[in-house]
Amino acid sequence: MTQGITVRDLLTSGKVSLTRAERRVAGALLANYPTAGLATVAQLADEAKVSDPTVVRLVSKLGFEGYGAFQRTLLREVESRMRSPLAMLPARRRQLHRRDLYGRFMRNAGDSIEAAMGLVLPADFETAVELLTDPRRRVHCVGGRFSRFLAAMLRAHLCQMRRHTAVIDGTHSDMIDGLVEIDRHDVVVVFDYRRYQEDVVAFAGEAHEAGAAIVLMTDPWKSPIAAFADVTLIAPVEVLSPYDTMVPAMAQVEALVAACVARLADRARGRLRRLEALRRRHRVTVDARHDAPTRRRAAAPTP
Repeated sequence: MTQGITVRDLLTSGKVSLTRAERRVAGALLANYPTAGLATVAQLADEAKVSDPTVVRLVSKLGFEGYGAFQRTLLREVESRMRSPLAMLPARRRQLHRRDLYGRFMRNAGDSIEAAMGLVLPADFETAVELLTDPRRRVHCVGGRFSRFLAAMLRAHLCQMRRHTAVIDGTHSDMIDGLVEIDRHDVVVVFDYRRYQEDVVAFAGEAHEAGAAIVLMTDPWKSPIAAFADVTLIAPVEVLSPYDTMVPAMAQVEALVAACVARLADRARGRLRRLEALRRRHRVTVDARHDAPTRRRAAAPTP
């Protein structure tokens, strides 16, 4: 299969024509993905209430030479999704000890950003922007251990352009408490990359059941949240380091911010003026024009 394309992608692409019985097999696979596909042909057929040959025909239509090849692909997906830095360290150690690590890593990260361009459909990107700029919706951003800074970064930008934005961070109980505010008037942006977090997945599931729209930012193997997300934006994560990179995901966040600015520019202008005035009044940032006289007085000799 093409890199980044999963069995779930094949099942949901709409490019494979399926009979009614084959659609039942596909439904059984998606309902418990990927575990259902790791069962025997007979077990999967029994789960879908179809015959064994129906399962085999579906697997063939998806492009696999047999059920064994289908299962090997699913197992590779599971392995890739669950790979930890410890598991990847032996394979990456040789690359880490080669010369010019800085240059090679930066080029590698740049290549990952370019690869991200081919993993997101323009229509999906536009759908995410529409949800984030809809004034009738409140926006909540949430992420995992490393990706929560991306959630905070997106919120920090959005709150300058529009009202009703929040980042959900803190303990597990804080996340649970945050659900009380979420309903069909909300959009939840979820950052969840491999070694997916149970609390983040559970939070997104509860928000979805409450009627919120879900924008998922994830990796090529896709968080379980992809099964119910309204839109999914994928970013590569593998680089020379055994630790996954967030560089392409950050670039996607900045692309979303740029698109939101373009769409909200007229409405946001007054809000930005008030925000800048408040910052100057409370001396939040260093402004050369306003601080220069103060610095000159401080530097003047005492008479």
